[in-house]
Amino acid sequence: MAPRAPAHDGPRTPGAATRESARRVAAEARTNRASEGEAGAFALLERAGYAVLERQVPGSWTVRADGEALTFGLRADYLVEHSGRRYIAEVKTGRLAPRLSHGPTRRQLLEYSAAFDVHGVVLVDADAGSIVHVDIDLFARAGREGAPRSTQGAPTVALVGVLSLVVGLVVGAALHQ
Repeated sequence: MAPRAPAHDGPRTPGAATRESARRVAAEARTNRASEGEAGAFALLERAGYAVLERQVPGSWTVRADGEALTFGLRADYLVEHSGRRYIAEVKTGRLAPRLSHGPTRRQLLEYSAAFDVHGVVLVDADAGSIVHVDIDLFARAGREGAPRSTQGAPTVALVGVLSLVVGLVVGAALHQ
């Protein structure tokens, strides 16, 4: 039987060690850039008339998978208020992350909109110094006071449809007598 090679806990080659070191350095640079972006966003939000109520806002969101509750912890950058309405403000830096066309950002804003009891979300591009108010229409939010209603008119349309069906049945029955 041939002897077994010793187990390795770390990188196996000098190239792998270099790549791992470069990944750590890049991750640290992203973390520093995000922290600087959040600091600049605080001032940007205040200049735009938002009152910053809380930083690094903890929250959670529970979903059900086959009836089993799964709760996920969340941490939003800021809870802000503007004109008597509360919003979650999410700060992004870089080329892609501040864009609504970037799927991970869009999904994060959707998750925050569903998880936090707020009127909406605000996307802050720390690099560009811009703030975008993002309205996300959710059926679950339709009942919240002040929240956009994506189902306005739906009860009327449903009622007209049911009444039309009933009238059609009555008329059809009368013609067949």
